[in-house]
Amino acid sequence: MERENFDRVVDQYPEYNASLKAYIVPQEGGIDTVDRVEIGGRLIRDLVSTGL
Repeated sequence: MERENFDRVVDQYPEYNASLKAYIVPQEGGIDTVDRVEIGGRLIRDLVSTGL
């Protein structure tokens, strides 16, 4: 059940690459184009809300 909850949460994030099991933060010229701290904060909030 925990794995199912985890998969459901991470599948909501376009930055998550399931085959690599990693988050890919878009960059241009080596600089993040989105805030990786914000992505991480949302991820943690969503995982906690499912009981993980």
